[in-house]
Amino acid sequence: MVGIGNVYRFPYLVFKNGGGAFLIPYLFFTFIMAIPIILMEATIGQYSKRGPVECFGNMVPIFKGVGYAAVLTSAILCTCFNMLIAWTMFYLGEVFNHKWTSCSNDYNTDKCITIENVARKVNRTDLKLSTEEFFDYYLLNKSNSMYEWSWPQRGLTIALFITTVIVVLALCQGVKSSGKVVYFTALFPYVMLILLFFRGIFLEGALEGIRFYVQPDISKLTDISIWMQALVALFYSLGVGMGCMIVYGSYNRFHNNLVRDAVLVVFGDVFTSMLSGFVVFSMIGYVANVVKKPVQEVVQNGRGLAFTVILSGLSTLPGALFWNACFFFGLFTLGIDSQFAFVETVTTYFYDRGIVAGNGPKHILVSTLCGVALFMTSLPFATRPGIYLFDMYEIYGAGVPVMTIAIFECILIGYVYGRASNFPRNALKELIEDSFNSTGRIFNTDAPWFAFFWPWIIAVSPVCCIPIGIVQYLRKNRRQPFSKIIHTGMRSTTRYHRNALKSGEFKTNK
Repeated sequence: MVGIGNVYRFPYLVFKNGGGAFLIPYLFFTFIMAIPIILMEATIGQYSKRGPVECFGNMVPIFKGVGYAAVLTSAILCTCFNMLIAWTMFYLGEVFNHKWTSCSNDYNTDKCITIENVARKVNRTDLKLSTEEFFDYYLLNKSNSMYEWSWPQRGLTIALFITTVIVVLALCQGVKSSGKVVYFTALFPYVMLILLFFRGIFLEGALEGIRFYVQPDISKLTDISIWMQALVALFYSLGVGMGCMIVYGSYNRFHNNLVRDAVLVVFGDVFTSMLSGFVVFSMIGYVANVVKKPVQEVVQNGRGLAFTVILSGLSTLPGALFWNACFFFGLFTLGIDSQFAFVETVTTYFYDRGIVAGNGPKHILVSTLCGVALFMTSLPFATRPGIYLFDMYEIYGAGVPVMTIAIFECILIGYVYGRASNFPRNALKELIEDSFNSTGRIFNTDAPWFAFFWPWIIAVSPVCCIPIGIVQYLRKNRRQPFSKIIHTGMRSTTRYHRNALKSGEFKTNK
């Protein structure tokens, strides 16, 4: 599932974790875990013709909560992506003004400096690039702490509204309408990346950035957190554990070649990430050359990579208007592409429940109501302290839930449904523990009391759907003997095999 994370998230994780050293576990997990799990998710979706909730509810009824957890994870992440896309929309609206190239705007401070002047003041450490001040003080109007609440800001709210309307219009007829839009949103980013690749590699200093990207620091491989972050990044990028692949698989023909599709999806995603890496690191090398700093000191955080460093570099090139517009429109289409998958996962739940049938007015109504809910839940990110909330949701909404759901999927399909004979329990235990340990803290400012447990509510709430689903199933069948409840709850229902029965492909074990 190629999306904005390939450009926004992946290059920063490579930068943060020792350059080429990060690529080794990333590529390792691609072959060992990504392809099998993507194939597994797409298979159960294609077989059952249902979304994650109904799929798991009929395959292993007692663990229907796994499906709810996947849908809730997608719902949490699509609010983040909505704001992220709104940022790119805001930049597209400002591309002709290009205020980020100047330090003479009303919002600028006396610490502001343009990229051309950085090299002249290398002894000062308190300076901020004009692109960074544009992002912090103009786009976000960021508060100093989470205590300083405000109403949603007008510019971001308008961008958020436009973004939501585009998503709703594209999904109003379900996959049929979004599939047509995806032809453009999936292809244009490659045009953008290829153009930026050939422009970037010929810039002075670009090779230094690329060398950092591909040259591994082997000593970094002993750090387990790098391996965990590589796995989470891969799952995050592919939509593993979020129900997206199950939903997309459910729209396939019953006899579709899933092995081919799974391999193409995974390698297409990895290729996009790798290409994005070359584009981004060639620009990082160029910026490092301009500011006379080592490559390692250029980037401070993930947002700074896309909205500060890359933007600074592009703004110094001849034809900067074209390159800036190309870059942000590419990010916008990538973001929309990702958003389709998340929102479709949520709306599919309503379609599977029989609330909506076909592509009529009710279908449009559900898409509209989901759009309204998406807009309202994204509004807090448009407030002055919204960036702190955004960090919470982005970090804690992906790592722990996605890893936990993926683990449960493997156990249920391989051990319960598939009757596998062995499972590495110790590896499972360490995988969960390392997932918690690698999330880390995100606050470096004064924060209210609830800010320290709210991230874990975000992380744990989707996972809680699993035990809640088990309790709900037990209560529903409480009049039956406990042994029968467990026996029935661990067996797939006839409804799960309905499409196979229709096609004549289903065979019993008798």
